[in-house]
Parts: sequence; C-alpha cells; structure tokens
Amino acid sequence: MNEFILPEKLRTLTPYVPQSGDFDIWLNANESFISPKQDWFSGLESLAFNRYPDPYATKLVANASAYYGADSKNCAAFNGSDEAISVISSVLLNKGDRILAFTPDFSMYYFYPGLYELELLTLPKSPDFTVGVSDAIGFVKRNNVRAVILSNPCNPTSVGQRGAELLRFSRETGALLIMDEAYLDFWENSESLLPFIGEENIIVLKTASKAVGLASLRLGFAFAGKNLIAKLKAAKSPYNVNALAQHIGANAYADAAELRSRAETIKASAKSLNTALQSGNFPGVKRVFESRTNFSFIEYISAEARDKAAAQLETNKIAARTVGDTFLRITTGNSTDNDAVLRCLKQEKE
Repeated sequence: MNEFILPEKLRTLTPYVPQSGDFDIWLNANESFISPKQDWFSGLESLAFNRYPDPYATKLVANASAYYGADSKNCAAFNGSDEAISVISSVLLNKGDRILAFTPDFSMYYFYPGLYELELLTLPKSPDFTVGVSDAIGFVKRNNVRAVILSNPCNPTSVGQRGAELLRFSRETGALLIMDEAYLDFWENSESLLPFIGEENIIVLKTASKAVGLASLRLGFAFAGKNLIAKLKAAKSPYNVNALAQHIGANAYADAAELRSRAETIKASAKSLNTALQSGNFPGVKRVFESRTNFSFIEYISAEARDKAAAQLETNKIAARTVGDTFLRITTGNSTDNDAVLRCLKQEKE
C-alpha cells in the first residue's frame, strides 16, 4: 500500500496543547474574571437553529463597530482573532513572502507563517520590551518584508507601544501592518491605529475574549480599509461565526456602558495586583513590568527562582503561565484570587 506523503510544511507540525490540571484558580489564559451578564443571553429561544447563520454577522458587526468607534463597512467578524490571522496570512500574502514578528510576542504569530509557507523573520525587542521602531524600519526595508504583525499592548509582556510610533513605522515602510489590539481595552484608546485603517496597509484586530469576557464564544474582528476588508470577507468561510455567538455577542456589544465598566473593574484589579508584586516582598523577583493589560509579567533572577515560584503556585492549585526561561505571567483575578496569589508567592520565601 502506498503511503500518503505529507507536505514538508506539516512534518514538524504539532497541535496546540492548552494547560491542564487540577487547579482551583485559573490565571493562565488572560480571561476575564467577570461572568457574562445574563441579559446578554435573552432572546436565544427565537434563534432558528435549523438555519445557517447570517454569513456576514451583520448585527454583531454593527454593534461591535459602534463600540470600537468604527464604520461597520470596515469590519469583518471571525471565529476568534486566530481565524482572522489565518485568513490574512493565507489570502493577502503569497507563498515565500516575508513576514516579520517581534520577540517576545503572541505565540500564534510564529505558527501561521509556516502553515502558509511564508518566510518568518523575527526581530528581538529592546531590553524594555518595546519595539525599536527606527531599527525595525531599516530592517523591513533591507529585507523586503511584506507584512508585520505585533500586539499592542503586548502579550506576554504587558508593555504598551505608543500608537504614533507604530503609525510612523507603517507609513515609512509601506508594509502591511497587522495590529493586534486584543488588550487595548485595558490601556488608552488614543493609542489605537483604528482611525488610520483607511491608509489601506493597516489591519486592526479586536477580540471579545478579554475585556468583554466572552472567550468561550470565540469572537474576533478585523478592521481594515475598503479594499482589504472586501478581500477578507470574500475569502473567509461563509458561515464562520455561529448564530449563538452572533446573538450573544451582539447583545454584549450593545451594552457599551456595561462593557466599559467591566474593563475599568479589571484594570483596577490588575493595578492592585501589579502594585503589590512591585513591592519587593517576593523572593527571586528581578522586576515586575508596568501592566497595560489584565495580567502581570514578572522577571525572576534565574530560571530556578522562576520555576520555584511556578511550582509553589501549582502546589496551591493556581494556574499561571511560564514564559521563556525566567518569566512568569499571571492573569489578574478578583480580589480573592489575587490575594491567594500574593500569599502563595510570599510563602515561597519561607
């Protein structure tokens, strides 16, 4: 029997394996600690589950666009931002095109280029984990980079980059800039590149998984100029966002005051956790980065010190995320969750 030969690009492909285990407190995935409002689920009985959903998620897109201050004509809905990144990579770029990602940044930026046979280039960030824009501009020009992808504020570092610098980068390179603003709800809207999508080389990604608190629905959005968004709408699968997600998401985004209030509550909790961690009362901590997100990013003096802290959290049934050799990322929880984290990490001193 002849064996089917897998394409070379799939030889080393492995599935994403989320963290699992017996945990009481989950602070590893940057989810919201606030449950969805019950009003968002009203009207589910009226859905025609025997019919396909609206292929363009019209009401959802309209409400999300209004919430983010954009024209709905410039928005497309996706099954999470991951699907948006996948479609962008497969449709707007050709095999062999060069795409730049920075390190460290969101892990999926390094996954999709290989799947679509793009050439992934990486550029280390500055010691403070910001992008050195002038150096990056030169790198893009020298290496004929066609697209650039990054998060702002960044996952996993929690560091925010000024929008004016990123806009300068976009204008001086002309490369397609895929700007993932999943965590911008926790920082300053003035840093968003959403007002500049009409320049036709900027795509802004938003998500309902973080501040909105609907991670289980898998809702993401791409905002772009009319030419780019038309191609993304044409290329996505026809019914990519199911009717249940559309309905609940549309209700949530229509509740703008509630969403903003939730974001402020999470920001306050994140600030409280970060301030406590920066107090210097925790063994092995080298620095705690200023947080522009809903999580804290901690650098330890050594891999051993980081692993000891992570093990202490796990022993106390608290899930957090290790990053690289010496970093620990902890999602903010409610006050009870945060207090448990702080007690746990102080115990490690003993």
